[in-house]
Amino acid sequence: CGREAEARDVVKELLNVAPEFTLRRYRREHPAAVMPVGRDWARALRAAGVPESPRPLRARQLCWSLAPR
Repeated sequence: CGREAEARDVVKELLNVAPEFTLRRYRREHPAAVMPVGRDWARALRAAGVPESPRPLRARQLCWSLAPR
């Protein structure tokens, strides 16, 4: 298609503002995900770098997430 690098850049920006976005979440929450066009979108999102499932927290992230507020 020729715009793979641009798609990867957009996914990086997306994951910076919505780090919880995953293909699993897309399939679970988006109404079109069960339709052929939704499956096409899922393939394109995967190719652009959207993770299948949440990434495990690193030790530093885990410490911050457990810290009292």
